[in-house]
Amino acid sequence: MTFEQMNQSRMQDYIRVFLKAFGGAPWNEPWTCEQARMRVESFLNTDSAYGLSVEMDGEVAGFILGQFEPYYDGLRFYIQEFCCARAGGGVGTVLLTELERRLKAEGVVRTYLMTIHGDSTEGYYQRRGYITDPDNIWMYKTI
Repeated sequence: MTFEQMNQSRMQDYIRVFLKAFGGAPWNEPWTCEQARMRVESFLNTDSAYGLSVEMDGEVAGFILGQFEPYYDGLRFYIQEFCCARAGGGVGTVLLTELERRLKAEGVVRTYLMTIHGDSTEGYYQRRGYITDPDNIWMYKTI
């Protein structure tokens, strides 16, 4: 496994991984290539963006993409996309661990993410030390 900071030159690889990950369980979301490209580019092209990909056997196998945010207690990092081409096998865990190591070296004090309830999502993060915050809620409104 090799790690690489995400960049525009690998966009087609990121789109392939994104579509494979979110097109299957537990998400089953009907993303198109263009929608996936727009989403990944919208995050990757910001000044505060940081993304890390992992390559196996010459192909991008997964990536984590998010943004740094200064806060009163230090630098925070918000994970906006985390996906692997296939579930299981430990690639995601290795990638997440490497991201956390790099973020700590950059002075990040806390990471945040949003996910859905369930063992394969919320449970995955809990088993890696993430806490479901009982004091905060995620809200939305369809308009």
